[in-house]
Amino acid sequence: MDPSHLGLRPILIMLVLSAVWGANMAFVKFAQRDLTPLFMCGIRSLVASICLFLWMMWKKEEIFPQIKLFLHGVVVGLLFGGEFAFIYVALKHTTASSTYILLYTAPFFASIGAHLWLQNDRLSLNKAIGLVLAFLGVAILFSKGSSSVSGLNLKGDLLALCAGILWGMTSVYVKKFLARRAKATHVLFYQLFFSAPFLFLMSLILESNLIMGFSKLTFYSLV
Repeated sequence: MDPSHLGLRPILIMLVLSAVWGANMAFVKFAQRDLTPLFMCGIRSLVASICLFLWMMWKKEEIFPQIKLFLHGVVVGLLFGGEFAFIYVALKHTTASSTYILLYTAPFFASIGAHLWLQNDRLSLNKAIGLVLAFLGVAILFSKGSSSVSGLNLKGDLLALCAGILWGMTSVYVKKFLARRAKATHVLFYQLFFSAPFLFLMSLILESNLIMGFSKLTFYSLV
């Protein structure tokens, strides 16, 4: 199959992933009533990395098949941690729907990065026109009042946009340095494992009263 054209399988996978992530945003906002954003995000990465580590051990997969993957793993972990830090803090200041719309500007930034740094992923005229129209669609949507242009919503929206930029950068970095050297499980593990200490450190520096309560809703949301 021509790699420039999406087949049915990746399209369906992305649709399912988007549906799961859409629900995830709502549950993050529920849990934020009791847990601070960065601390909760660190818990997410830590627990998920442990689960994935056990899965990889069961599958007898090496964590670092090549030594150089360690450094690349640290980089994608920091990018991933930064992205989700922006997402979780953004959800504290704006709506889940606004956060997701702005987060999904990531393909726009990924396409620009790919055009600059990936030889076989250049922007064509049609791709460029499509991306500009999509980005204008986001701008028009927010200009119609779906997001406040002042106060907390603006802060949250800008943080969500920063998350989209980091997501785009992560995609380009993974494609350039890890796509041919590591399996998808390796890439995901590096993102989770190396982001956890970064997120906990940022939480200790920037947040106070990390746990304000722990209701059943918070427990279910974390799960």
